Amino acid sequence: QSTIVRKGSAPRNQPTITKGGKTTYSISEVLRILTDLVATMEKYGTSPIVILQYLHQTYYNLDMMVFNELLQNASTHCVSERGLYLKLAISELETWASTTWATIEKKYGKIPIKIPTFGRMMYSSEAANLLALDKAMFTDMSLVKEIFPHLSLLQLYRLLIRFRQVVPTHLLKEIEMKVDVKSNNWPLKEMLLKFTDDE
Repeated sequence: QSTIVRKGSAPRNQPTITKGGKTTYSISEVLRILTDLVATMEKYGTSPIVILQYLHQTYYNLDMMVFNELLQNASTHCVSERGLYLKLAISELETWASTTWATIEKKYGKIPIKIPTFGRMMYSSEAANLLALDKAMFTDMSLVKEIFPHLSLLQLYRLLIRFRQVVPTHLLKEIEMKVDVKSNNWPLKEMLLKFTDDE
């Protein structure tokens, strides 16, 4: 993935994905590279199924990278503005994936496989929504789990407890009642996504 890394800052007003505050990923640059990659794979006769499976795994890795960055540097990222900015970036990535699948099917016919989560960045999208939404709407845990089905309670807690704006105390206390948040049995590495996709 080092091919999509660009040192320095992205052009102003462009959505970006950052890692560790040291590297900036311009969304337009990521999409350009992915577009060039698909064109190259098609040029050399790569099966459309292989192309889509490769893109599916690539999107999972992007999702993992962004979500892990949010967890590892939650104190920096946990503000509403960052959530809104991230939602815009994810929307561009997911729209590109949907359009690319449709374009490939138009060229090669119906693809005989189904990948329900193709082109979706589920963890990052839910984390972005968590940051962007008004926390006052989280009236109980059943609603929270309905809105964020993929995030564990510990992942939710880490993002909420480091949120730099108001978070309802009853929500934090309810999570604390369900999991031992003060235990040393939940190191950060256990909350991070891994380089695998079981979908």
